[in-house]
Amino acid sequence: MKERKLWLLSAYHADSHAWWADWLHDTLPGQWQLFTLPGRHFR
Repeated sequence: MKERKLWLLSAYHADSHAWWADWLHDTLPGQWQLFTLPGRHFR
């Protein structure tokens, strides 16, 4: 079976969001591409 190509878009990549994205990347098999923005200007 061919490995899936997966994209993860994270508009707020800090603390818990970054932890979740890293966990997802490490847990699910596939070729991951992460697209992130820094965790700033949170209101």
